[in-house]
Parts: sequence; C-alpha cells; structure tokens
Amino acid sequence: MDGIRALAVALVMLFHFQLFDAGWVGVQIFFVLSGFLITRILLDEKNQSLNFYLKRFYWRRSLRIFPLYFTYLLLVSTVFLFVSMPETTTGMLPYLYTYTFNFTRLSAEWAHSPLFTHFWSLSVEEQFYLVWPLMVFLLKDKWLKRALIIIIVAGPLCRYLLGEWLIGSNLSDEAAGEAIYWFTLSHFDAFAIGGAIALFRLPERIVYPGRLLIATLALTALAGVVNWFMLGQQGIEQNIHNFGFGVGVVQNYQHVWSYTLLNFCFAAFIISLITSNTFSRSYPMRIFEHPVMVAIGRVSYGMYVFHWAIMAVFLKVMAPVVGKGWLSFGLYFCLVWFISWLSFQQYENRFLRLKDRLFSIRKPKEVKANAAEMASL
Repeated sequence: MDGIRALAVALVMLFHFQLFDAGWVGVQIFFVLSGFLITRILLDEKNQSLNFYLKRFYWRRSLRIFPLYFTYLLLVSTVFLFVSMPETTTGMLPYLYTYTFNFTRLSAEWAHSPLFTHFWSLSVEEQFYLVWPLMVFLLKDKWLKRALIIIIVAGPLCRYLLGEWLIGSNLSDEAAGEAIYWFTLSHFDAFAIGGAIALFRLPERIVYPGRLLIATLALTALAGVVNWFMLGQQGIEQNIHNFGFGVGVVQNYQHVWSYTLLNFCFAAFIISLITSNTFSRSYPMRIFEHPVMVAIGRVSYGMYVFHWAIMAVFLKVMAPVVGKGWLSFGLYFCLVWFISWLSFQQYENRFLRLKDRLFSIRKPKEVKANAAEMASL
C-alpha cells in the first residue's frame, strides 16, 4: 500500500506546486485507502472485548498521528509568539489543536495559510476515527454492510443539501464549493467505499479487476470531458490539466457526483493492485511495488504535514534560481522526502516502537501482516 500512498502524496504536492490541477484527487485516494485499511484491521480485531478493542485502536492511531502533528503545531505556535501574524491566522490554532479545522471553511472570514491549510483533511480523518471503530464493532456484518451502502448513497445527498444551504449565502460559489469539500460528511462515502472493499471481500470476489478499473476510468474520463465542455459553455474557464475535475466546483452539481465517482475509481484501482492475478502483476501495476515508491509511501504522512511550509520557503529561495517548473519541483520533492525521512527515522519511530507495549495481542501470521499496514498508515 506504500506505493499508493506515494502516488497520493505526489499528486497533492503537484497540485499545490501548481503543476497539475487534478492533483487534489490525491486526498481522495488517501481517504479511500484509509477506509479500506482501517476497516480491515478493525474487522480482524472484532473478537476482542469492546474496551480492549477501542483502547488498542486509539493507542496505535495516536502513536502514529499525534507526535508529528502536535509537535508541528507547537512549532507553529512558537513562531506566532515571535512573528506578527494576522488574527485570522492565529485564530485558527484552537481548531487545529482540536481537529475541527475543516469547519473553519464555513466562515466568510477564513484565510489561507501555507502552514496548515492542508490540515483540513487530517481533521476529517480524525473525525472518521471517532465513529468508525464503534460502528464496526457494534454492528453485525449483515447490518454493517447495509450501513456502508446507506453511507455511500447518503454522501452525495449530504453534499447536495449542504450546497443548497451554502450556495447563494454570504459565501461566493468558489468558497461554498471549498466549504462543501472540507465538510466531514462530504467524505464519509469515501471511507465507506474503502471499507466496503474489506467488508465485502471484493478482491476475492471480483474475477476481472482489470476490466473493472478500465471501466471506472473510462466512465470517470467521460464524465470529466462532458463536465469540462459544459463549464466552458457557461463561460467558466478550466485548465485542461484538471480533466474536468476542478476542486470545489459547484456548477453542474459537480460537488454532488464527482467525489463519489472518483472514490469508486480509486477503489477499483486499490482492488486491482491487491488482487493476485495477471493484471495486478503487470508492469504498470508493479511500479507501485518499486523500492522508490515504497520509500516515499512510508514517509507520506510526514511529507503531507511538511510539504506546504517547505514549499513556501523553497520558492522564495530557489524559484529565482531554477524557476517554478518540473526541475524545481523535483528538487523540492526530494527535499520534502529527505526531511520527512529524517523525521520518521529520528522522531516518529521512537513512538511507533511503543505500539505493542500496551494492548498487544497474539495474532496469526496473516492478521499480523494486516496489522503492519495499520502501523504504517
């Protein structure tokens, strides 16, 4: 799965570097992948007591996520003590510390900051962690399957209703689209689609995953092309690099259907990679097992946390020398990876080594392999 994480973080970085307008979909990949891996782990450990099950899950998640996240926020807070910042920026800290930052986009006074704007997705994921483990544990598989289907169907409906409320309010269409995109319930269908891969055991049931992937890619591409032309007819300029999927677009009800369509596409991609057949062993798919991709994916969390702040400094220093093209991005990407690798090796690993100190259980080898995925999330 590290190869998929590498792709996702590279897409996000390309998007923020303004080299690939469709790169924002990397966040959707993270959401679907997280839904799959988390659900698979939770299903494997469902035979434990509720108390132990929850303590083990939150202990391991906290060790993976909190040390880097809160250390970064403490550094940002320290900077704010010595460097004058607008109140709209410093006022975001309470929301960042409580993982509610994504809700700030609902305010007309919201302001961008390269230090933490991208943390909205981390807030969404943490809010997912609050409800998902309990739901997986309490519901029998039959009812859990029904719940996932309901969530998948309800996702577009939630975005539609939120859009009806926000569009035409005190927010511009662009701001309303961003607020919808940042909202927690707007992405629960992504986690549910990922969870369905594990719960319905789709890699074992789908005989031709390659055909499924090609079909979903074709449908997504067709929808993107049609949407791109329709937006053009409405006088809304779209970069060809976004393939008809601009982020936060509300025209043509894109906020309603596009996220779910992309989520299904990435689910098909994940299924194709983890299914043991000729297609999954083909050369294009084996790229995601390359040691370079694995090395990037292993530190993708740190890269996501650090990349925007590093980019702000990098562009000021290096852009006058090498410009802001692909060469510049390559140097920037390597720098972000190296800093993230140092952080992982010298800091984050200290906490990850503690994950089995508490709430450890003896597991069969197959389940241990799944737990390894959880540790690297």
